[in-house]
Amino acid sequence: MKILLKHFYTSSLILVSGLLLLYFIIISYYNRAASDDIYSMMLHKEWGSVDLISHYYLTWSGRLSSLIYFTFYLKLYHSLPDFHNLMLFNYAFTLSLLVYSVSKIIRFILKKYFQFDFGKMQCIAYSILFIGSFYFFTFQSSEVWWWFCSSFVYLQSIVFLLFGVSLVLSSNKKIYHYLLISFCFAYAGSGSEIYTIIILSLLLFLFLFSKIKKLKPIALIKKSGSFKAVSIAVLSFCISGMICLSAPGNYARLKSEEKNIVSSKQIVVAQDKNEMANIFLSNKKYIVALALSFAWFFLGRHLSSKKLNTIPKPAFKKITLLVFSATFISMLVPFILENILFNTMSIPIRAYTLTSFLLTLNFCLLFFALGYKNWMKSNTTFQFLYLSYLILIVSLLVYTTTVQFNICKQYANAYDNLLHTLIDAKKTNLQGKLTVQKLPDSGVLIPLYIEDKYMSENIEILLELPYKIECK
Repeated sequence: MKILLKHFYTSSLILVSGLLLLYFIIISYYNRAASDDIYSMMLHKEWGSVDLISHYYLTWSGRLSSLIYFTFYLKLYHSLPDFHNLMLFNYAFTLSLLVYSVSKIIRFILKKYFQFDFGKMQCIAYSILFIGSFYFFTFQSSEVWWWFCSSFVYLQSIVFLLFGVSLVLSSNKKIYHYLLISFCFAYAGSGSEIYTIIILSLLLFLFLFSKIKKLKPIALIKKSGSFKAVSIAVLSFCISGMICLSAPGNYARLKSEEKNIVSSKQIVVAQDKNEMANIFLSNKKYIVALALSFAWFFLGRHLSSKKLNTIPKPAFKKITLLVFSATFISMLVPFILENILFNTMSIPIRAYTLTSFLLTLNFCLLFFALGYKNWMKSNTTFQFLYLSYLILIVSLLVYTTTVQFNICKQYANAYDNLLHTLIDAKKTNLQGKLTVQKLPDSGVLIPLYIEDKYMSENIEILLELPYKIECK
């Protein structure tokens, strides 16, 4: 009976994680370039890689690493109708790296602190569940995950940070491990100015926390055998972070916002903050996020039943306090920047993605601790709870995937047909103007507003159209 239950538990985990993977694959497959993606393609076509990077660094922002990485994909661009294939490759690589990194970190924690050797399939399944929870907890998941140019700033920075952490935790490091660690933390250091300031604030908090609690973090790191890796990581992050924060583009952008945003800032910020205030009330996706986080309750219960060595309560309380404090700091830093230090700065909600990640960590820790307390003594009650949970999460994922599949497929087909219509009209040497229809609802994807004059002009330049685009 126990063997059957174990197989059922593993199989159901694989089923749920498989549904999540299917969701990500579907959305990735139907994702298309839009707005700033197309604008950047146009600039890259006119200026080239070096001039594009220099332009943004000197006049707009210090996100050097994410800009270089994004420009790498623009360099591979040769046709707008085929660009979604590059986007699909990028998302496949990103998701694979994210699953690998999270699963490595989970295995390390369970083996070190619980002496539990997690099976590879189960570990991968839980890493996908964690990633899914993070995705649905992301405040503006469309802009962070599916807006191609934005993902290099707000998503890739977290991905490379996690990959770097997994490398630091690995044993038997080779030279290439240290090179990869340096690259990952350098990317995180200049991927996003907000992330850089938040993480530097977190490092300062950790330093003060260790002083107050009379801890010796350097001695502990040396004892773990990761001192060299941690030193390279911190140094790479700090150097890259300074390059990011000292960029002339940051100052130039602030000055331009003083002129252009002051009048409209109150309206924009009010709308953003209203969305933040109603975030758990107005969007059903957070139900899915909580449901996926609850899976850690069952992992906690599973470990508790094995009566393994555990983390002492004081240590667990410190970990919980650190994660909660990090979450608070990740919200406090953007608030201070926007409302106290730079009154003209308007920080978008997608800049709070690090908060979304830490919220995911908080809920997973909470549910894991509840499961580990083993307050549910009856196996029958536990099995009923697990079966009910499984039905709920499968139903939510099937519904969400089905809805988005139908919407995104229709949008992607209309998008592709639009581009083919524009190119076919160019081949006939059409002059004057071509009237097209608006694209349908794009679901979670970032839409292409062809009816926007600015966007249609960018497409005209990018595709070298001899006519003007007009929308019904």
